[in-house]
Amino acid sequence: MRQSSLISAIVLSLLFVVSTSAVHAQSLERQKSNTSQVSVAKHADNEQITINFTVVAPVENVLILIRNEKGELVFMENRNRFQGAYTRTISLKEVEGKNFDVQIKNDAEQINRTISMR
Repeated sequence: MRQSSLISAIVLSLLFVVSTSAVHAQSLERQKSNTSQVSVAKHADNEQITINFTVVAPVENVLILIRNEKGELVFMENRNRFQGAYTRTISLKEVEGKNFDVQIKNDAEQINRTISMR
């Protein structure tokens, strides 16, 4: 009888550890996904792009970077203590290149998008 009680206690302990770990992992996943509704769209004229996203919980910094196909930085904006919706239209008419990498970085994550202006 005593051995079955010990086995039951061990099984219950293991179940507790596994379920607690799963809840903690889900909590961390929610924390990492602080930026939602990300879109990077080109305009019909192939000269401008519009970047939209929403930061759900406040972050110290949001950095928006655009690089051309040579890796040259063509746009940079930093928002301090940011939360809420971000929308920005950027003209790439005078910028060399047709393919651009857009990076949105905050305290906990980095989102990458590539857009072709062809």
